[in-house]
Amino acid sequence: MPPTAPCWQDADAYAHLLGAGRSVFAWEGLRRNAAYRAEFEAGASGMAERWGLVCPAPPSLAFQAAAPLWRREAHPHVLEATVLPACDDPSDHIAPALWSGAAAVHASHGVRHILFTDGLHALRLDLSASRAGPWPVRIGYRIAGLTSAKAPLATLQRWLRFASTGTFTGALFPAEARARRWVLLLRAHDALAFGATQRQIAQHLIARVAPSNWRTEDPALRLRAQRLARDARDFVRTGWRRLL
Repeated sequence: MPPTAPCWQDADAYAHLLGAGRSVFAWEGLRRNAAYRAEFEAGASGMAERWGLVCPAPPSLAFQAAAPLWRREAHPHVLEATVLPACDDPSDHIAPALWSGAAAVHASHGVRHILFTDGLHALRLDLSASRAGPWPVRIGYRIAGLTSAKAPLATLQRWLRFASTGTFTGALFPAEARARRWVLLLRAHDALAFGATQRQIAQHLIARVAPSNWRTEDPALRLRAQRLARDARDFVRTGWRRLL
């Protein structure tokens, strides 16, 4: 369990995640993954690529502080962009102040991997640029294909609104229909990591009092608790990848 994991019995400690986007839940799953945490502690070479990241992020930190940068291969919502020559219309330029508000910037092989986030939602750009430092720029966007164009196109729409307002507009980041389920899986995994029994998980997370001899008195509840524990482990092991 990550050192900063909240008390699994306290629903309010997880409530903020109900408004989070998929990339946030993916990170919450990954940072609980024992193999990822072990590789990070060991400083294993090549671990970032294996886990779909541009560079390793500390598993002890929640999304906003960790600022994980997902690779385009793992997260198709990453938007590719490139610096273009300035034009006569200054309203078409990106102001330096916007770049300074990035949560993370990592440069490699001529590309700046950039993350903007408000802690619950995120925008990821891969910007090819020959210049360094903050400056007003005009940028172009690379979107190709039919089906494969849908994810970066959605990011482009969100980016254009964010670039003009500096805020994450709720209309472009609708609530995730399965957020409540994902929160439940995180709580269940934290409970297991804390050493809770399936009976305790049933009583706190399924909201039913489990009888002492629940094998015979309430086998349906026992099965629900078993499934929840299994699904929580699967979510942290590999399921987080599907959210991206």
